Amino acid sequence: MKLNKYILLLVASSLMTVAQASSKDDDDAPRPCPSQVIENMDSQFGHGTSLLTTCTQKRSEVKDVFAWNSAGINKRKKLAQQVHVTRNSVNNYEKLYGMKINKDFEVIAIGYSGGGRWLLTDEAYNRTYGVSTGNPTAALTQSLIERGVTVYMCQNTMRGNGWVTSDLLPGVKMVPSGAVAVLDFQHQGYKYILP
Repeated sequence: MKLNKYILLLVASSLMTVAQASSKDDDDAPRPCPSQVIENMDSQFGHGTSLLTTCTQKRSEVKDVFAWNSAGINKRKKLAQQVHVTRNSVNNYEKLYGMKINKDFEVIAIGYSGGGRWLLTDEAYNRTYGVSTGNPTAALTQSLIERGVTVYMCQNTMRGNGWVTSDLLPGVKMVPSGAVAVLDFQHQGYKYILP
């Protein structure tokens, strides 16, 4: 009986050692928050906040696809909510974690349905929605494209609204169907985000 307990303890100890060694070599093993993030959290939200916060663990080869399919506005910022969340995500990757767009992470946004409006020029937006103020999110959308976010417009949405290629902001690409493109990018390994 004592020999069986001894062997069982020896096996358990060996398995724990192997598990610990493999977790140290695992690229996806949890990593702590960067020190500047911890300092900022504790100073902004109160001492000890960093102990209650989980930071991004995967910091390379991240692939996200955002659906921009809503006309919803962020009331405080007066910008499209989904586009605003996309910018916040890009900022988070870059500023908190030091990740580089199109090196450590990729972001794709697909405008369709009510969210297609955020990809329009001021002229097309005014004509479509009967306003004279222009697309309130055009500058933000354009800045995301310039930073390296790939933005696509759904041609089904274009067809339904009578939009043509010249109605789109510079740098916007197109897909035949926004919903199908979201699914296709998921099959290519992108993680779907509906802000």
